[in-house]
Order: sequence, then structure tokens, then C-alpha cells
Amino acid sequence: MTSSLPSRLTCRLRWPVLTGILLFWVVGLVVGHPFAQLDSDVPISEGPSSCWLEGALSDLYEQVSPAVVSVVSYRLRTSVPSDDPNRPPRVSYQRLIASGIVLGEHGCVVTTARAAQPGDSITVHFPSGQRIPAIYKGMDAATHVAVLNLVEGAPFPFLSLPDRNTGALPDWVAAVAYGPWTGTTPGAPTLTLAEATSIDRIETHFDNRHGYLWRITAPIYPGNGGGALVNLNGDWIGLISGAVSGEQILPGQNRIPLDAGVIVPAERVAEAVMEIESGQREARGFMGVQTLRPTRPDEEGAEGIKVVEVLPQSPAARYGILVGDQLIRFNDHPLQRAGDLTAMLAEIPHGETVEIDLIRAGVPRSVTLVLGDQDALYLFVSAKRQRTETLALLRREIKLLESRARMFKDRLARLQPKAVASSTMADSSGGSSSPR
Repeated sequence: MTSSLPSRLTCRLRWPVLTGILLFWVVGLVVGHPFAQLDSDVPISEGPSSCWLEGALSDLYEQVSPAVVSVVSYRLRTSVPSDDPNRPPRVSYQRLIASGIVLGEHGCVVTTARAAQPGDSITVHFPSGQRIPAIYKGMDAATHVAVLNLVEGAPFPFLSLPDRNTGALPDWVAAVAYGPWTGTTPGAPTLTLAEATSIDRIETHFDNRHGYLWRITAPIYPGNGGGALVNLNGDWIGLISGAVSGEQILPGQNRIPLDAGVIVPAERVAEAVMEIESGQREARGFMGVQTLRPTRPDEEGAEGIKVVEVLPQSPAARYGILVGDQLIRFNDHPLQRAGDLTAMLAEIPHGETVEIDLIRAGVPRSVTLVLGDQDALYLFVSAKRQRTETLALLRREIKLLESRARMFKDRLARLQPKAVASSTMADSSGGSSSPR
């Protein structure tokens, strides 16, 4: 017999069947070919009768999927025209989509840090169709996990926090996560079986404490980041870290992010959640700029501090701070030295809105921005590194194209005299002959 589901379940065979009693154990990957997925209009009773795992998978999906959600963030992007920095900036919003896990009936949600940052407008979509606003609570820099709080609608379905374990995986595990989607609703998450031999254990350290991660031997697809890894009893094992649908892909970037195939053990996620929710983690604001006091002779009388670098995708970049801006005041406090800004940021938690007075190209301006999370610094440093690598790649390609262009010009120059001589001889021969 099979259990009923709120949606329909289809058993799909993506690999050749095995012999004997194990007719079709799927040799799949967590992010690979779906074995069971809620995407069919055909009831189980009318589907393939040969799938003897339907009942167990139906029960597993019914147990886990209500607590696996889709996290949708809208992130502000401010673009300042390069030809005239004093023109009004253009404002747009980027949509980021990831999976998430509800870990308490009051609405604690964990997801990947790439999908949620302070200042984002965040909505959590449940498989039932319920949509609940969420606020950013904090993140764990060691595991790249963000914690959100749902603001209404409790109690919620949730996965229980695990007991401490040895870190050994069972022979088979299942991943429940969403993929990228368009339209207004994400639909339902997908359940995928994986054999433990496709997942490697990696020893590491978290905040100077020994720990471990699991790495999948296949890429994580957009939208899977933040999904749940469970055993076949429905016990939560880990959180999938990795790609987010809607992430900004820099030109020339075709490799998988370093954390794309990582699974963070559930016990480590639980520790981070407890520390963030209890207030043990200090909330520190972050802008993403490097500044200095003007020292050139022609700048002796300049006010404030000068911006010499803006980290890509940081709050400063998203709200329109530019290299060369003179920051005069921060929340009405004058800025005399570069250290002044650092000291003020240390006193303000992430998520706070601040006002910055500055001078750009001799014109006073005011910028309002939401401070990011200091723990998310790795995101912006990673974006800077990717941009630097992309620029280096483009420069190498330009040099290669220039070298080829010179080679073609040299070949053309060598061929041109012969072509002219041949043409002259042909004209001469044609002029001396008469038609017959």
C-alpha cells in the first residue's frame, strides 16, 4: 500500500535496473536525476506498479517536505551612470531563490547565506502555498548558513534538531530541495535518493573547533542550496550549501563556486542556530569600503575620508557608494579619520539603516543604506576575487586576440606584393593578345 500525498508522486527510473530482488535501486546523486518528484497529475495508484519503493518514499516525502521551503529574496541594486556620477542613480531589484528548512514551530528558518542578507525583502514559500514574510536574524561565517525568522503564522511544520552523531552516513540518503522556478509559486520540492558512496567526508575546523563537512561528487543546481539531507527514516542529517537561482554570474565565470557541492552537518547547523537565536553572536554592521584620509598637497583642505575601494556586491556597492567619494558624516557624526568609520560601524548591528553625507565630484550628496553583516565578508571578498580573475582572463584573451591580429596582418603584408605582381602580369598579357 502507499500513503496519500498532498500532491502527486511519480516514480522515475533514470538508470538501468539492477538484477534480482533489487529491481531498480536508483544509482543517483543528490543533485542528479530525481527518483521521486511531486510533479505529476497521475495518482500513485495509477502509476507504475513495479516501483516497490513508492510506499516508503511517499511516507518519507510526506514526513519531510512540509518543513522544506523556498526562500525568495529581493535585493536592491543601485547603478550610478559612469559618464555623469551626479545624475540620479538607477534602482533595480535582483530576485534570489534558494531552498530552506524550518527548524522550529515558531518559524526559525535556515538557508544558504548567499540567498539572504540584511536589507533584503524576504518571503518564505511553503509547499502548501502559504507565503510568510521573514527577517534576517544572522549567519554563521564558518558554514555560510543564514538564519531567518518568520514574522507571522505560527505554529509551522518543522524538522527536529538532531542529536550529536558520529558523522557517518547511512547507505542511502535523500535530498529534499527546490530547483529554479518562474511565475508566482515554486510548486513542491523534489525528493532525490543518493548512495552514500557519492558523498565524501572532509575534515575541517569551525571557529577553531574540529569538525567535518560532506562534499558531493556532482554540482549543486540553482535553487538546491538550503535544501535538506535526511536519512530514509526522515531524520534530518544536513543542509545543502551551494548555488542560488538568480545569483549574479560574472562574465567568463564558468566554474562551480567553492561551496557548491558542500553539505553542512545538521548538528553544526543546530549549534550555529542556537548561538544566533540566543544572542551569543555579536551583530556587527558592515559597509564594504576601504577609506583613507586625503594626504596629497592639493587635498589638505579636503573634508572627511576618501573611498579608495568598494567591494563588489557589498552594501556600499548596492546603495551607490563610489570610489573617490569623500565621506563627510556618518549618522550626523563627522568623519575625521579612516578609523572613525570602523569604530562607528562596530557599535551598530547589521540591518540598521544609516545616513551618509558625502561629496562627489564637488557636489554634496546624501546616501541612505542598510548595513550588511560583518560575518558575510567572505561573500564580498569572494566576489572581488572572482571579478579580479575575470578581468585577468579577459586581459589574457585580449592579448591573444591582438597577437593573432598581428599575425594575420603580417601574413597579409607578405601576400599582398605577390598578388599585385600577378595582377599586373595578367593585365599585361591580356592587353597584348587579341581575341580569336
